[in-house]
Amino acid sequence: MDYSALAQQYFTAFERKDLEFLAGILHPDVVLTDWDQHVQGREALLALNRGVFESLEKIVVNLRYLHVAGTTVIGEMELELQPGAIRLKVVDVITFDEQGSIRSIRAYKG
Repeated sequence: MDYSALAQQYFTAFERKDLEFLAGILHPDVVLTDWDQHVQGREALLALNRGVFESLEKIVVNLRYLHVAGTTVIGEMELELQPGAIRLKVVDVITFDEQGSIRSIRAYKG
């Protein structure tokens, strides 16, 4: 399975605010941990994303590097969030299962 391609599809869907695609790639028991919160379960993560998407006019994901180690993909990126033109440097560590569903996302800012 091409976990790099799956991660790129995830980042593209996030940028496009595509909740339908995200629902299909997230495992039912997915876990997200970032610098502000910890969320477990597909529906909880989709609700969190929905709130983020509704609060921002535009999200640009500038993916700089992608590293793959087994079923884990590390994406180094800069996010541009509008309004406000906020720029965040973020590293996502995404773990997939063997069926290609995202089991966990750990996001680090800085």
